[in-house]
Amino acid sequence: MNFGLYLPLLALMACLQHCQTGRQRAISLALPAAAAMGLTLLISQLLGNLGLALLQPLTGPTPRLSAIIILQSASALSLAWLLNNKAGNASRALGLRPGWLLANNLLLSLPGSWMAHAPASMGSSMQSLLLSVLLSLLLAVFACLPTRLARSRLPAMLRDLPALWLCALLLALALHSLGARLS
Repeated sequence: MNFGLYLPLLALMACLQHCQTGRQRAISLALPAAAAMGLTLLISQLLGNLGLALLQPLTGPTPRLSAIIILQSASALSLAWLLNNKAGNASRALGLRPGWLLANNLLLSLPGSWMAHAPASMGSSMQSLLLSVLLSLLLAVFACLPTRLARSRLPAMLRDLPALWLCALLLALALHSLGARLS
């Protein structure tokens, strides 16, 4: 898989997610929300990988993309349902909405369809952990950026949303360089 094209998608997804939910959330909840999303995604990814491992006798050593999409979607939606029923207001305050969980989970499970390791292997678990941590860090960066940008002396045309998208572009370029070296 070409990580030079994949890693910038994480930066753009984090920026889009912050722009959608960041204005609705209190500033004090921004960093806990990023950590909660990362932890929820890690649990969802591991549940999806467990489901793939249980289906491995039926699908063979490398699962099909359709099986990955179905199982990862089911794990994300069931976890979102569980969070909504058990911790409704708290999960909504942290931005753990089913749509974002599903989109992030599918984006994080995308490399699993091109990797050679089995779903239950240590490589798959480490990949899920690292990608969840990376997305959490990117969400934390975008959570901290508005206060930093408010203190800077940017021209009027670069304030607020244009500045965030410019930062997302710079992060995407940096991740593209890193991903190109990893591929």
